[in-house]
Amino acid sequence: MQFFTILLITAMLAGCDINFSAKHGVPIGTATDMAPDQYRTEFENDWVKVVRAGYAAGESSAMHSHNRTVGVHLTAVSRRFTSIDGVAERRDTDALVPFEIPDNDVHAAQNRLDHPTESVYVELKASYQPTLAEAPNGFDRYPKLHQLLLEGEGYRVFKTTYAEGMQAPLHSHNAKVSVFINDARFLVETLEGVATERVVAAGEVRWGDETSHKVTNLGELFQVLVIELM
Repeated sequence: MQFFTILLITAMLAGCDINFSAKHGVPIGTATDMAPDQYRTEFENDWVKVVRAGYAAGESSAMHSHNRTVGVHLTAVSRRFTSIDGVAERRDTDALVPFEIPDNDVHAAQNRLDHPTESVYVELKASYQPTLAEAPNGFDRYPKLHQLLLEGEGYRVFKTTYAEGMQAPLHSHNAKVSVFINDARFLVETLEGVATERVVAAGEVRWGDETSHKVTNLGELFQVLVIELM
């Protein structure tokens, strides 16, 4: 009898609060599950989950959560965030300024602007240990080419600028996610001498395994944001 009484009281309490479970430790689903109209998975492996986020003018998302994530908005954003407790706040962020989202961050969001916004989120899934030692790391070897924008446990974010015709001599990278700021055409030559021409568009996101290579810019000046695992 006591067992059924407890069940009844629990059900009554839950009925008085639609967020009862979430407030008491039961997780809200992630953005791609709860708000698929705004968040879609673009790439996923053992290390990262790359999510492309897009909000139409004035659009709102359902309540959702984020695991620990490094993100960058491709456009300036102004959003109204509402917590699971109903507390709302406005957040304005410039384009191409990286940020970190803490683990289990729960909210709903609304685009306050009269035009669409676009963002890239890189969820950090597992600890990473670099193993490649064939050439010095590019960020460390050529610091004048890179601008450090953000760093935290297990990652760093930097912007690399390739002038027209510039060549970056042999260097290595840890595993990374590259977000291209503008269109680019460049030649990549591996340690073994295999050369591949690559063409990418502004806003394109690419995963890169550990590698040693040379890079030659075949087009106009371009910039790329690199989220390098550490």
